[in-house]
Amino acid sequence: MGAVSSSTIRTLCVPRVPMVALPGAGRPRLFIPARRLRDRWRASSLYPASRPTARVYRLFLRLRATIWPGDASILPVESSPLSDFVATAVPGLEIAAIIVGTPGPGRKFTVALWDKAWNLVGFLKYGETAVARSRIQNEFKMLGEIPEGVGPRAIKIGPLGEGLALLVTPIEGRHLPASLPPSRLVMPFQKSLQPHTPRVPLERHPWIRALVDRTDDEVAPMLKWVDALSSKTWAVVFQHGDFAPWNLLSGNDGSLRAVDWEYGTTDGFPNADLAYYIIQVGALIYRWKPERALRWYVRYLSSQPTLGLSSGEAAALVRITAWHAYQQGLVDQHPPDSPPQSWRRALWDTA
Repeated sequence: MGAVSSSTIRTLCVPRVPMVALPGAGRPRLFIPARRLRDRWRASSLYPASRPTARVYRLFLRLRATIWPGDASILPVESSPLSDFVATAVPGLEIAAIIVGTPGPGRKFTVALWDKAWNLVGFLKYGETAVARSRIQNEFKMLGEIPEGVGPRAIKIGPLGEGLALLVTPIEGRHLPASLPPSRLVMPFQKSLQPHTPRVPLERHPWIRALVDRTDDEVAPMLKWVDALSSKTWAVVFQHGDFAPWNLLSGNDGSLRAVDWEYGTTDGFPNADLAYYIIQVGALIYRWKPERALRWYVRYLSSQPTLGLSSGEAAALVRITAWHAYQQGLVDQHPPDSPPQSWRRALWDTA
């Protein structure tokens, strides 16, 4: 199974349920129960896909897994650390599917949990590396701080197998379309993350201070963009940190909630999440060149009356957000020359 340890997957299995890997055991992205046809079809819907071509591929995989799943990659276990971990918090656990995170030092696993009647009863985040554990601990902290109703609720955190696990309440809904401009639900959601606290001068804003209080040479190019924001006072807001369509779920009642708060902070900067959203979609979904992307981002942000951003402020916010995402990637030990990191660097270097 490549870099995915079989002992890790066994830790996250339900007893007596064999698991099959999609797209295959060599490079698994999702493990689903190799049980009834209906179970395989439902669980395989979790296969990650945002771009149109990826969604077509997901449909092919789901049909193949439903009709002919092949041999089970993980044989059934008789007892499970997962079942013991969730026993008192999520009674009646019968079915689990395991989403395998992006390879690397910060790899995490997300487990969807259902009862016998296919009611979604929880999600479990799990990591074994130091980076993954740190992110899970930060998500637990954030879920205790954010306003009620904007994300899941933490149920339990603690050791599991060779790693750390966080159990949260389920959120059901549809992921937002990965398109630009963002869904109309995004702006009201961002507004809900702004607590009613006094605005502060830029030099006293904690997010900006953390950004500029560095000794490395790479902060120097950012200082002129920081200065472009210095004529105003700014709110200190809750910031998701990985605000993108694939982490946002819209409910039937028109509500929007965010999952995966592991990069979040209580000392965030206004509209940095929105800037990150359009950066991610432009880079990963539209595959725009950085020069074209920057022009679109500035035009969009500066044209939104509720944001009150000039073109110069919008350009500064985009560049600073891209720089912050790049630094975050370095913490997660993503190589500086990897495609996402190179794209972010080009965005803030664009004239």
